[in-house]
Amino acid sequence: MINISISLIIGIAGFLILFFINSPLWISILIGLVLSFASMFFLGKQVMKYINEIMDNAARELQAGRIDYAIKLLNSGYKYSNRHPFIKSQLNSQIGVIYYTKKEFDTAFGYLEKSFVKHWVAQGMLAVIYMKRYNKKKMIETFEKATRANAKEGFLWNLYAFCLAKIGQQEEAIKILTLGQKKNPLDDKIKNNLGALRNNEKMKMKNYGDMWYQFHLEKISMSQKQKLAGSYSKKRLF
Repeated sequence: MINISISLIIGIAGFLILFFINSPLWISILIGLVLSFASMFFLGKQVMKYINEIMDNAARELQAGRIDYAIKLLNSGYKYSNRHPFIKSQLNSQIGVIYYTKKEFDTAFGYLEKSFVKHWVAQGMLAVIYMKRYNKKKMIETFEKATRANAKEGFLWNLYAFCLAKIGQQEEAIKILTLGQKKNPLDDKIKNNLGALRNNEKMKMKNYGDMWYQFHLEKISMSQKQKLAGSYSKKRLF
């Protein structure tokens, strides 16, 4: 990564200058580290300014129904992928979510499997694709990784449990929601769905609205489809 290399060079240069003018070793090291971290921060902010501008423009294009152009805009951000950590995986997440929402699942998969772990929507969609491909092992691995990184996202725990219940793993679904409830004790949706599973009833996911419908796990009305087509949620790194 270019920004990491530049930050290290600045930090090392600062250390060497202070060291060779006979500054105490601990001060030289401390100043070198401060220079490296400060450089990384400011260089990262500069790059993310460009990335967030691209995402803002892509969001406007999606809301206007120009989906292909929105994807083209997001693809233009890959030129910054060697500048700073996580940029490529973040762009993969955004593009993968769009293709998934369009029901182009095979295309979406190629992006989602390289998505940013903190982008829990992308990770959830990836897990659902594994479920639809009857790959229980990879589905669970993906959900486990996603819930560890996004433990406070109540929807993700509910989605995990829903998929387990859908493939006949009712007891495992109960265990997952029990753990999710411990992480999110004030989340009523987790509490209610946990009670439903314990009573052998279906989970109620419609309460999540568009967040739920974009996963295409339940039939929706034409008005909901039109609403989803214009929706776009971007997660920023900083």
